[in-house]
Amino acid sequence: MTHDGRRQAILAIDTATTRVVIATGTPGGVADGVSTWTAGYRHGETLLPSIGRFLGEQDIRRSRLVGIVVGTGPGAFTGLRVGIATAKGLAHGLGIPLVGVSTAEALIEAFAAAEGVE
Repeated sequence: MTHDGRRQAILAIDTATTRVVIATGTPGGVADGVSTWTAGYRHGETLLPSIGRFLGEQDIRRSRLVGIVVGTGPGAFTGLRVGIATAKGLAHGLGIPLVGVSTAEALIEAFAAAEGVE
């Protein structure tokens, strides 16, 4: 799903492993775009340019981002450091909230939601 450039969106970033995930979603929590790639140990080279490309493909202006959520691990230190620093820099520069989420807890909560378990 692409945006019209005027809709508000949330950006999600996860760099806990060699497989990077970035996604966009509505402020209501509905994911509407995902991009993944294998960064290996090149998170620092690939993350920011990939975010720029991805937002362009989704027709989302950075000025329309209302928040950023970033995975905080557990995971590889360098990958996490790059993801968190990138998210923090973007959030600070745009003046929007930044939320850190444990990758493990997010996966467990997703399973519980999918299976209807509390």
